[in-house]
Amino acid sequence: MTNLKVATALVAACLTAGFATSSKGQAVAYVWVAGSDQISGYSAEATGQLAPIPGLPIPASVSHLSTTSKTLFGPGTDNQNIYSFNIGAGGSLVPGPVTYVQQFNTNGCPGKLGPTQIDYRSLYLYSLVIGIDCGPDVGTQVYPILTGGALGQGMGWFTQILHSGPPNPIRLLGTNQFTFITGCAHVGNDFTPTTLIYHTGNTVFPGGLVPDGQYNDAPDPIDPQDFYCPAMLAGDPTNHLAYALRKYYPSISKLSTPYFLASYTVDTQGNLTTDSNYSNMPAANIGTLSAMSISPSGKLLAVAGSYGFELFNFNGGSPITKIGGLVPSDPVTQVAWDKAGHLYVLSTSSLFVYAATATGVQQAPGSPHSLSGSGPFSVIALSLTH
Repeated sequence: MTNLKVATALVAACLTAGFATSSKGQAVAYVWVAGSDQISGYSAEATGQLAPIPGLPIPASVSHLSTTSKTLFGPGTDNQNIYSFNIGAGGSLVPGPVTYVQQFNTNGCPGKLGPTQIDYRSLYLYSLVIGIDCGPDVGTQVYPILTGGALGQGMGWFTQILHSGPPNPIRLLGTNQFTFITGCAHVGNDFTPTTLIYHTGNTVFPGGLVPDGQYNDAPDPIDPQDFYCPAMLAGDPTNHLAYALRKYYPSISKLSTPYFLASYTVDTQGNLTTDSNYSNMPAANIGTLSAMSISPSGKLLAVAGSYGFELFNFNGGSPITKIGGLVPSDPVTQVAWDKAGHLYVLSTSSLFVYAATATGVQQAPGSPHSLSGSGPFSVIALSLTH
């Protein structure tokens, strides 16, 4: 009888562990959505069909999500802590260690916790801090990721570029050699396009950011009196960056829309080069830019804003090319990818799922999905395929 009970328990464990499944097939990704009061989640099939993850939502108050293969992290809306949630069977979440991160700020100005990002090796968490040093600057703090969701001692504040638009998170490449922050440094209406380049080595401390230089050039517009002002970056899994640029008109002190897209190659010394110029940079007519992200394959670029999103072919160091036109929706706040070719598009009240290819997008079965709880919302996807 005892052996029968053990066998039954083992079968039940096998059925609930590992990949999440639905009635139609095995999951290829877990997708979590955080609001101001809870985290909900879905398992995604190869078709893009989503099924709720059992046991979710759970209570949580985080403003952004980032993930390793084992742990989900989120900066708290309390502006004090970074919360961790260990990933269990089927994409379920178990609350893990809470790191009080304001303890690492000794300058008397705690700042506001912004978006986080994890490097490709899942060794370090990079956290944006808005309004450090009692001023308008934005910095980045680096935390080593320890076992079980704990974070090690935060290391250093690094000044962000003053620029127009929302603060830019730091962006990492798949090489894990350099990180980048971009924007238009400005004094009054005098703008200078600038990208700060940091070396992610252990010259000072493991995983820390060592200032390595800055890049002040941008593609030349057709009128030499004007210039392109960087607004946001995206990195690919190798050594390329996508830039969203707005044209700045000094004569009238205005930044234009749409956004123009350029690609850059980063060499082993951190130098940036580009073949993009005013004649080959496609325009993204997405309203006010809110998000841009390159797919895990490095082949597709999604650019989103207040009008919806557009999809582009990302061609490494070669010029970017447009795929189709605007996919309209409510204002988009964030996008995410999985390795099965799905693009997750988050609006103020819904989560859209698309199958994305070099020829366009097709909305997945069941999409869009209404969001429960209170916003603002954040989304992240964890691929279960390679």
